[in-house]
Amino acid sequence: MAYKVEAGNLSDRVKGELSVIMASTVVVQKTWDIIRGVEAPAPEGIFHDEWTRVTDITTGEYAVGAELPLTVNVGDIVVGQATAENSGTSTYRARCIAHFIDPNGTIVGETIGPWRDFAPGDYYIHGTYDVELDLPGNWKLEAILEAE
Repeated sequence: MAYKVEAGNLSDRVKGELSVIMASTVVVQKTWDIIRGVEAPAPEGIFHDEWTRVTDITTGEYAVGAELPLTVNVGDIVVGQATAENSGTSTYRARCIAHFIDPNGTIVGETIGPWRDFAPGDYYIHGTYDVELDLPGNWKLEAILEAE
């Protein structure tokens, strides 16, 4: 096989010959350390008990924080709400999930909030769907703060 040395680009090849393209010469190269990758602080958050609220929509009664639990008649419609705070030092993507857990352990009325930037000191207020209490017994409100 014949070799042909030429300057230019690959389109200068001649059929049946292997072209060797002459590259430019590197005169000097330098690299700087300009970014230091560090682990971001772990996301932190708290739910404020004093702002947790359950409302009996049927009667208009509600209870907040230390007033919970609220006594509600079977057949009434309720809604729950919880407030999370970013108690950490870094911004992260977060969402809240809220639902009731009925006396049988079944999750009802669950809502999933949108992902959003959650800066230190910010609040994320999130509630459930309206739920008809169809069972006697102890119902629970559960809220979850998730981070990406």
